[in-house]
Amino acid sequence: MILLGILVGLPLITLLTQTDALLHFLWNNEPLHTFIEAIGGLIAILMAMFLLHKKEDEGGEKFYLLALGFFSMGIIDCFHAVAPPGQVFIFLHSTASLFGGFFFALICLPKAGDYWSESRWDHRIIITLSILFGAWAFKFPEMLPAMIQDGVFTTTAVTINFLAGAFFLLAAVRLFIDFYRSGNIEIFLFVFLSLLFAMSGFTFMFSSLWDSGWWLWHLLRLIAYLCVLVIVAQQYVSMVSNFRTTIAQKQKAEEELRKHHEHLEETVEERTKELKAMAEKVSSQLVAQQGVSDISETLIGKSSLQEFGSGLLKQLMEITKSNMGTFYILDEDNLQFEHFISVGANKELLKPFNAENPEGEFGNAIVKKQIFYLRNIPEDTVFTFKTVAGDAIPKEMITMPILVENMVVALISLVNIHKFRKEGYDILKQSWIGINTSYSKLMANEKTKRLAEDL
Repeated sequence: MILLGILVGLPLITLLTQTDALLHFLWNNEPLHTFIEAIGGLIAILMAMFLLHKKEDEGGEKFYLLALGFFSMGIIDCFHAVAPPGQVFIFLHSTASLFGGFFFALICLPKAGDYWSESRWDHRIIITLSILFGAWAFKFPEMLPAMIQDGVFTTTAVTINFLAGAFFLLAAVRLFIDFYRSGNIEIFLFVFLSLLFAMSGFTFMFSSLWDSGWWLWHLLRLIAYLCVLVIVAQQYVSMVSNFRTTIAQKQKAEEELRKHHEHLEETVEERTKELKAMAEKVSSQLVAQQGVSDISETLIGKSSLQEFGSGLLKQLMEITKSNMGTFYILDEDNLQFEHFISVGANKELLKPFNAENPEGEFGNAIVKKQIFYLRNIPEDTVFTFKTVAGDAIPKEMITMPILVENMVVALISLVNIHKFRKEGYDILKQSWIGINTSYSKLMANEKTKRLAEDL
């Protein structure tokens, strides 16, 4: 409604300027005129720069033509703003409107925007030609057509401005059709601008230098440029808003990507740990199977207790990486366990101990009839390991009872000054029943031999 009021009201103002009261109104104010034209020219150039960014949008070829119009009109208007009143002064204003209207009117031609945007006549050439044209007008004023005589605009000046108004009017019609089809309010704003520029061109013929008509069409152009400034500001705000939105979306995407990357790293790390644990488990199982197999081979073919105990103790120490091993056998007559075989131990300290009331590290294995794993060996233990640096206190001990008919008949003790490997302990548990069985058979064979010898 505001725009409609302006478009209807301004022609009425034009008629009022022809009344007797304003017919002889003159106001020569060059600084104000220079300010209005300079501001208008700069706003037009700024608008052209924004329109260039819309070249790739839908309908961008028409925005490109409007940008060329604003560039040529804005640059030449800046020359007009600094020109002194006279022929150059009127000529630059008139041609600025003409060139601007020409490029605006080109949107009526199909594919004109594509031609200008894709050909060698791009905006940089138009900018250069506009600057050269303004400089030429200042340098060679004698070559310009007469634009004012005896304070009255010539037919040439009126014709140029009328033609410019006609160009802008054609552009307004074409833009209104586009607005009607698309409903894009931005296009309607350009319809309004084109009509204001058209009215400025048409009212030129009713004015003379510095009179009311003169200031009227300057007012029209000022309103048009202020509308352009509003559009530019809206475009800038929209661009900043879009830029901030894009940055926020980018930051959000980067944050999601970072979280996804961290989650992926955690997943890969977890899967790696699982695969590593699985590989270690498989490797441990293979080691255990091989150890059990080695122990079984050691037990095969042993015909004497001495051979059995010596071979088994060495094999168990090798598999468990023990530093010391002892083998005790039960003396059934005296009911005590006596040292039978040892490796790495101080034999003087390995005294017999009571089978009915065992103490210390052997007691748990005998009473519970299970393999006993002692991890915290007291410092006063008799099991010390001699090294070149002196006696070493072991850290861990594994005691394996050998059962025959659910009775502990022998003990194997393995000592380590460090820690036992898990695989070694697992091998002992898996081989325990086989060792018991082999020892039971060996004891049975020994008894059979003694009976045979007695007979």
